Amino acid sequence: MEQEIFKNKRESVLLGVKLSLSLIVVTLFIMLIGTIASCYLLILKQCSGTGAFFQVLFYTHCISSIIFAGYGINKIKLDGFANKWDILTGKREFDAQAKLILCAVACYGAFILTF
Repeated sequence: MEQEIFKNKRESVLLGVKLSLSLIVVTLFIMLIGTIASCYLLILKQCSGTGAFFQVLFYTHCISSIIFAGYGINKIKLDGFANKWDILTGKREFDAQAKLILCAVACYGAFILTF
């Protein structure tokens, strides 16, 4: 019985890691699409200072979200090796990752609106 509970906890934690890794892939894809669209918009029209500011914020938030995800995954790895599987391990970092991605999308929307 105890072995089954341990296995369920581990699988729950690993599901959270898989979701975080999926968000990293989505973030990289958003950065790629954002770069392509930005280059296209910059070819059509000169970029204003406000647009450049939102573009820098967009990339800063994307990169920060990936860094926070790495911190959360590392915490889970360290606790996993110590056999302390807990769903709350890395929760703060994964929450920050999701919020930063949301802010990045909002910054890119603001960048688009400046044109």
